[in-house]
Amino acid sequence: MKKARIVSMLLAASLCAGVLAGCGGNAGTPSSSGAASKPAASSGSDDIVKLTWVKSGAAQKDEQAVMDAINDYTREKLGVEIANVYIETDYASKLSLEFATGTSADIAWLPSWFGQESLINQNAVLDITDMLDSYPELRDCMPEKVWKASEFSGRRYLVPNLKEIFYGYSITTPKEFADQVKELNGFDFAAVEFDKTASEADNYRKLEKYMEGLKEIGVEYPVGNLMVYGPMGLAPTHYEQLPSTELFGIDTQTNQVFCYFDTDEYEDYCRLMYDWNQKGYISEEASVAGWNTTADGYAVDGLVGLYHWSTTPDNEKNCSTRLNREMIVKEITDNFVAPSSVLGSCWAISAKTEKADACLKFLQLLSTDQTLADLYCYGVEGRNYTRISDEVVEPIADSGWSNDVWCSVNVLTPSIKNSESADKKDQYRTMNDAAVEGKTLGFSPDTSAISTELAALQNVKDQYRGLLEMGFYDVDTYLPEFRQALKDAGVETVIAELQKQYDEWLKTK
Repeated sequence: MKKARIVSMLLAASLCAGVLAGCGGNAGTPSSSGAASKPAASSGSDDIVKLTWVKSGAAQKDEQAVMDAINDYTREKLGVEIANVYIETDYASKLSLEFATGTSADIAWLPSWFGQESLINQNAVLDITDMLDSYPELRDCMPEKVWKASEFSGRRYLVPNLKEIFYGYSITTPKEFADQVKELNGFDFAAVEFDKTASEADNYRKLEKYMEGLKEIGVEYPVGNLMVYGPMGLAPTHYEQLPSTELFGIDTQTNQVFCYFDTDEYEDYCRLMYDWNQKGYISEEASVAGWNTTADGYAVDGLVGLYHWSTTPDNEKNCSTRLNREMIVKEITDNFVAPSSVLGSCWAISAKTEKADACLKFLQLLSTDQTLADLYCYGVEGRNYTRISDEVVEPIADSGWSNDVWCSVNVLTPSIKNSESADKKDQYRTMNDAAVEGKTLGFSPDTSAISTELAALQNVKDQYRGLLEMGFYDVDTYLPEFRQALKDAGVETVIAELQKQYDEWLKTK
């Protein structure tokens, strides 16, 4: 029975992995299953510019009706017509082929995890730097720091979907658990004050009594994964993560590149988790699921007491909605503008297209025009959604069309859903404006010369990281072994290359 439940929860984890990082998806968001599908048949006269739009996932049930409505609108506004092409499996490599051959693709959805850097280095993505001034509505609908964060070697190749432009981290717990622990031992999770300049481990030590309470009330997994996805959580005041690398950061006090598994703060975190594991705050079954699936999958079933959450506008409501239970969310770091967030959803134009101006006209309209944004996100009014007011819509369940805003358009452009906070857009504006510009903003390393080492380091990380960070490995034994394995895999070579590039970049500042 227990094995069956573990398998079930692991499957749930794999389905929800993208949801709990603060960016979720549904049937209309990019997917990675199935096979490539052809564009719907287009209509229109010969003077209409026809663009091919490449996306990850599969065509939706109401594709034809919605795309007909979109094309009616774009033909009238721009003289442009869109045909969708969907790539359902192996998106990165197939998109690379599309861009390399120039056979069909004009525009493609290109988030950071689908090989932005690789395609740019292959000269497959159009450099739009010198064209943006001709599209002032597109240029001005996003803050300059968004464009700055999306630069590669000082040039601009991508049109971001404006969403949260920062990364920052919180921890969260179900309110029902917090209420039970408070009644049991008096610890009030909602009242805890966290220090945003302190390390994760130091902040989590404030929760010892809460962990005791979670264990006592019988929470199955008192601790999910609490480790944030990068160096910032270790030393939020001066560690910044390098874009295009998962393992490395910059100490902005010394301007030195480092591997964050080799820091004192990381060791301190692992020691705390080992202590908590010994005290029974981390279920043995968590080792089966691994370090991230515990938090991402089991949380959906309300089995995890405490885990990290990427800070978003409408933070607590967003978290509660996604997990279908009332949550308490507490921020533990400030929010920093970062390429990793800015580049999480972007559009790219093929370098081989002969229709670059039409592509930018379309992306400008998609980013700034509410009518088009509503069509793309919500579908046809009366068929796929009901309009509540000029600014609010109610999607019709299972209507056959739905695209999440974060991966579709500028979040400030479309109507908001009636399930969202009325001030959602104001929250985005306020939090984006307040986000701190990191000292490394604008630096984007070229990792082509160290790709072999990075792949080897990734394998080493996968072998050790999860069990260390969930407290299943004795730190005195396994952390030195982990660090030696990183050295053997080429960590010093990578640091040297990144340091060289960063030093050169600093000379341009």
